[in-house]
Amino acid sequence: MDLYPSQERAVSQMRNGSILWGGVGSGKSRVAVAYYLRSESPRDIYVITTARKRDSLDWEGEFVRHAIGKDKDTTLHGVLTVDSWNNLHKYREVKDAFFIFDEQRLVGSGEWTKNFLHIVKANRWILLTATPGDTWLDYVPVFVAHGFYRNRSAFKLEHVVYNTYTTFPKVDRYVGVGKLVRLRNSILVEMPFPRHTVRKSQTISVDYDKEAFDRVLKKRWHVYEDRPLRDVAELFLVMRRVVNSDPTRLEAIRNLMQRHPKLIVFYNFDFELESLRSLANSTTTLEENTHPYDSNHLAEGDVSCPRIVNARTRKHADTTSSMSGSTETCNSSLSASAVTRTSLFPANGSERTTSPTQTTREFGSTFRIAEWNGHKHQPVPGTDSWLYLVQYMAGSEAWNCIETDAMAFYSLTYSYKMWHQAHGRIDRLNTPFVDLHYYMLLSDAVIDRAIMDSLAKKRSFNERDIRDKIGQS
Repeated sequence: MDLYPSQERAVSQMRNGSILWGGVGSGKSRVAVAYYLRSESPRDIYVITTARKRDSLDWEGEFVRHAIGKDKDTTLHGVLTVDSWNNLHKYREVKDAFFIFDEQRLVGSGEWTKNFLHIVKANRWILLTATPGDTWLDYVPVFVAHGFYRNRSAFKLEHVVYNTYTTFPKVDRYVGVGKLVRLRNSILVEMPFPRHTVRKSQTISVDYDKEAFDRVLKKRWHVYEDRPLRDVAELFLVMRRVVNSDPTRLEAIRNLMQRHPKLIVFYNFDFELESLRSLANSTTTLEENTHPYDSNHLAEGDVSCPRIVNARTRKHADTTSSMSGSTETCNSSLSASAVTRTSLFPANGSERTTSPTQTTREFGSTFRIAEWNGHKHQPVPGTDSWLYLVQYMAGSEAWNCIETDAMAFYSLTYSYKMWHQAHGRIDRLNTPFVDLHYYMLLSDAVIDRAIMDSLAKKRSFNERDIRDKIGQS
């Protein structure tokens, strides 16, 4: 096998029970196959992965290159079985085989963890992950599988100190961390690798309805159902709906599509999806100066963008000096008021100049919108221009796209793991692009800023982190 030096080192360090830790797009699947061929053949192979990756036949493609098939007559090594985590219970009685646990789901003490612990007692195995663990509790299933601890309770008794001043179980601190570090290092095989890509992140400032937000936050009022909020969970949900429903977010996506005719958009909620779907039936005219801007003009943290007049603020713009055709520099974020509300996808597929300072990119019949979420499982369109709408939970992992260099985050996810995985969908070893563009739509609302602060610190957002702050508002 042709492996990169970092992959070759990882294979040489792996053993039974190792956790292969490689970034998204680093080639963990190929390294797992190489390890099997060198250390575990001719045992039968069971790959436990996500339903999407199972259905895409990615793993079969990796193994078939080495004459490994799914029945005894089509393999030179063991027999291959690929299935999803939801079906892990089917393999509880398998013995003396080799298991690859891909995109690990071993958090907590649920059914997957119980089945995993039962299976590894009688089989050889490795685990692949891009995000090995946010806390020490995330490592408990693997530590128990190696026999470091008898069970989860034994781990907690030795290492976890809980906060006694809360009404819910909250870890105050861990003790014996030195031992935990040694145990983790004994099973974790890190696979760093040099990327040829450069990630360029831009924050796009968007608005939100401050009056509605204050009614939700200060009066605890459900502004959509005209009633008091039931609990804190509903408070956060309605706050996010107010913030993420603002029309400037849709305007920002329209603007980005002028620069990137192939754009992936991640979102959280169905109400966001309904707004994004409306782009299929609308068009827009982009007003700009005589040399249209594109991603090549963007420098991280400093975006030069044409002054474009939003329909919402046109009255104010008309009373100031003429803005048509002028260019201003945005200080730290790209204004979401970048598109007028006239049309977005005109009838044919070219760029038309409508005035000396106004151009329109026309997408026409080749433009497509596709979705991957709990409602639809559509592939990335194969046309010259498209919008791919992906829900975080359904599509933050187990697929990739090397046909575009741009991704937008319509709203933020609470999970750092999903955030990290989503970025990797276009950052692959075989992408033809060098500069990859990531656009975060962010408002000044306290909930948006709190989530972004957590993600920037490489940890998941927890509503408990700002409950005291929210309660004082």
